[in-house]
Amino acid sequence: MGQLIAAEPQLMGWVGDLFFKNSDMPNRTQLADRAKVMLVPQIQQMLAKQEQGQNYDPQAAAQMQQMEQQLKEMQQFVQQAQKAIETKQIEGQARLQEAQLKAQADMELAKLEAQRDLKIEEMKNATAIAVKQIDAQMAGVQMQTEAQNEALATGLEQQHDVGILQMEQAHEREMAERAAMESEANQMREAAQQQEMTQNA
Repeated sequence: MGQLIAAEPQLMGWVGDLFFKNSDMPNRTQLADRAKVMLVPQIQQMLAKQEQGQNYDPQAAAQMQQMEQQLKEMQQFVQQAQKAIETKQIEGQARLQEAQLKAQADMELAKLEAQRDLKIEEMKNATAIAVKQIDAQMAGVQMQTEAQNEALATGLEQQHDVGILQMEQAHEREMAERAAMESEANQMREAAQQQEMTQNA
């Protein structure tokens, strides 16, 4: 009832004494008596006739019944308004929580993507260094082979048969080593390309 009176203060002229009488305020009896004096004339006449043991007039009864109906309607309206406000508050909190969760998820995703890109770059650098090392080793082997071939060619005049045999054996070993190193380099390149394609996918 307090909410109804706050929304419609003129109701104090109809039910003010009942409001204070049924409240838990201090001195509610005195407040009810004072509010009774402020009631509209129709209600005061009705109460006076009731105190004198007389029947109140039909007009006052009809007005009282109409006021009771209006009170019920207003009470329903206030309850519906409160529910609507509570629903709006819940929806607003849900939207706020959803926005916060989305922002947090976006931050985590950006962090993971940055870590992934850094890892890919590190792997690319490591692969490039390994390939350069293999190329340098192959160049060294090639220079050594050329030097050995030159030395063998110089000694062919004195040890023709032995020199030819040694040169062939050395050449076969070098070719095997070179083929092995080239195969290893190709495997590392293919592994690096496969890993980069996997990360990009």
